[in-house]
Amino acid sequence: MRLKIVVAILLVLIATPILVIIPMSFGSEAILRFPPRGFSLKWYENFFSNDQWTQGFTRSIIVAFFTSILS
Repeated sequence: MRLKIVVAILLVLIATPILVIIPMSFGSEAILRFPPRGFSLKWYENFFSNDQWTQGFTRSIIVAFFTSILS
């Protein structure tokens, strides 16, 4: 019983930042705020239109793929 409570607390602690960051990424302001005051996709547009970001993301996916295969 105690193990289930500890696991549940750890899952909440791990998931909470994700549940905060995702809505913040749709904010329309120049800085990240929670809760967001407007809706915008500008952060995603900036990410996908910048070659450095997309190349880094692609490399990360490739490294993760081969790391998972090797492990």
